[in-house]
Amino acid sequence: MKYYVGVDIGGSNIRTIFGTDTKILLKLVSPTRKSGPVDTVVSQVIEMIDRGINILQITKTDLFGIGTSSASPFVDGGTRIWTPNISGVGNDWKDIPYMIPLKSHFGEHLVYSLANDCVSSVKAEQLFGAGQGYENLVYVTISTGVGGGIIANNHLVEGKSRNAAHVGHLVVEKGGDLCGCGQRGCIESIASGKAIARRAQERGLANPEGNRLTTKEVFDLYRQGEPTAQALIHETIEYLGMMFSGIISISDPELIIIGGSVFINNKDIIMDRLVDYVMKNSFQAISKGVKFVESELKDFVGDLAGLSLIFPEEITQLWQKLKPWTKTDFPIQEV
Repeated sequence: MKYYVGVDIGGSNIRTIFGTDTKILLKLVSPTRKSGPVDTVVSQVIEMIDRGINILQITKTDLFGIGTSSASPFVDGGTRIWTPNISGVGNDWKDIPYMIPLKSHFGEHLVYSLANDCVSSVKAEQLFGAGQGYENLVYVTISTGVGGGIIANNHLVEGKSRNAAHVGHLVVEKGGDLCGCGQRGCIESIASGKAIARRAQERGLANPEGNRLTTKEVFDLYRQGEPTAQALIHETIEYLGMMFSGIISISDPELIIIGGSVFINNKDIIMDRLVDYVMKNSFQAISKGVKFVESELKDFVGDLAGLSLIFPEEITQLWQKLKPWTKTDFPIQEV
């Protein structure tokens, strides 16, 4: 029996998931380390995979491959990671080595793949989620950051260094707030969870204790009818609409799938107003007929994203039939 490993590297946590041809065996979750030498992240990933191997009582030779979904962008042809959510956050990392140390530790014989988290997420949604049956689709996450992935004519769009579809860094406001990427006015600097909380503070909103609001608290105030919170969220949705209008013009999709905690937890506020804005403020010849749907995989999209990059077709077909991520009988350990 062969074992498949999916890795999801985020600004907050790293997750590793271990599966077979029919089921998920184990999921490990650990806060992303952001201090130490430049190889800290890849060392953490290697430690987590080794720990899973020990827990499952298997060996490296039992592994089929390791698929990694990571916050990006990537450098050196997609073998190293540079991301504003990890690099430079309490460290001086300019770029993080990844593929070479991983292959050195686990062996060249395994199947390896590394892709932007949203690029791999659109693949996961096409294989296992809301995108099944579609050949032209977009996945966008609105969460800690804003990111996207595009499949056009059934081909995953990756770009020269696997950095395509960085929709969070589309500039929608000239001279706007500074983004972690170095540009000003990126949609990520306006509509991400972190940005919404920051902008609420700038407009004088605070919680009852006088502390900075969380993103959830901003939306709570919206639901309570607080005028400043409502104006802020309406403005945010319009900026998101500008982004989606641009995405539609560029990619000509049949389907747009939206995920991420900010959207999923507030779909009742965002979805209808967003779609209405896009349909009124986009190139109608292209946007007509585009469907907007919520991510079907939701919290599991990151887990399946890495696996979707390495699964052979026959394993994909088995997972499509069995849907093992919907089962609750596999252990989840925080390490």
